[in-house]
Amino acid sequence: MWLASDGNYREYRWFITWTQVKRVVDFTLPEIIRSVNGQEKTKLGDALIATQDCCIGIEMCEELFVPQSAHIGMSLDGAEIIVNGSGSHHELRKLDRRISLVKEATMKVRKRKEDFSSILTTRGFTLC
Repeated sequence: MWLASDGNYREYRWFITWTQVKRVVDFTLPEIIRSVNGQEKTKLGDALIATQDCCIGIEMCEELFVPQSAHIGMSLDGAEIIVNGSGSHHELRKLDRRISLVKEATMKVRKRKEDFSSILTTRGFTLC
């Protein structure tokens, strides 16, 4: 996994990279959350979400822009839909670059790729 560290983003100030590949751990929730919903723990880590109908992978914004993108491994592990919650700051021609990266990712893995502001399938491209 990658953390954004360019432009407006400096996640290394507050976070560290998750290094436990394909591993999920139990995370004890803070008391304020436990008091609201009664839930003690949640899962945290690197995993796919499997439903009865499909398998979903989630990659973070910056992971689309790096050489070893998470969607490649997710696709090889069976993800049929990959979501990228991109929250990019404005940068001239960045949308063109994102569109190109989403198209390339879809062509590489032949899977449905969801982007925060765009949807790309093997049937065509739609900008939301």
